Amino acid sequence: MLLNKRLATSTASSGTTVPRQHALLNQLLVPPTRLVVTRPRIIQQLRVAAPEATPVVEGPRGLPEDARQQLEQQMERQQSQETQQELSARVPWWNKPVKGAEYLKEINNVQELQDAFSQSKADGKSVAIDFFAGNCPSCKAAYPKLCSIAKDPKLRETFNFYKANVQDPTLFWWIKRNSVTTIPFFLVYSPQGAQVLGTTASFKRMPVIKEGMYTIRANPQAKKFAMNPEKTKIEMVQ
Repeated sequence: MLLNKRLATSTASSGTTVPRQHALLNQLLVPPTRLVVTRPRIIQQLRVAAPEATPVVEGPRGLPEDARQQLEQQMERQQSQETQQELSARVPWWNKPVKGAEYLKEINNVQELQDAFSQSKADGKSVAIDFFAGNCPSCKAAYPKLCSIAKDPKLRETFNFYKANVQDPTLFWWIKRNSVTTIPFFLVYSPQGAQVLGTTASFKRMPVIKEGMYTIRANPQAKKFAMNPEKTKIEMVQ
């Protein structure tokens, strides 16, 4: 309404005829009408054409051949590593591939323990046995150091090394009868089956035990060895 009144006032003052007013009104109204109609069509056309102008490629098949091969190899390596980690998690810690572990023969019951004594007597070697339990954190911590002792080639000339899991009931009662009250515990027997050393075998004790093994090796006629009161050295008792 305001626009019509303004046009009427302008016509009366200038003497413009009514048809000329209609022509002027049409010139004012037509351009906005065209813009309103055509602009949504342009936007719609852009939206329809966009997917065709920028196609999306999914998956490695759309990559160049060398890049696709590298990606597939990387995925295979990752899957292999995950499989190895899963298998490693299932292996008990005392059976994992630690350096020197191959020189520690496993004893799972009293019969195998007796076989170890018989074998060492036949070899003319002493028997060195680490008694442990799978649920013992101290045993697990000391295990790599124990393997490093068994790995020593000079000590292997004198000793046969074993690891015995006391979670077997027969081995548990065997060590109880031999006055073993704590684990890990390290026992050494002469080739004739006489006990020459018995000591706890924690991680901190392993360097002392290794030196003690050399002391036993250097004194084959000695019958007994023990840890000194300061827990710093294994000495010959008799």
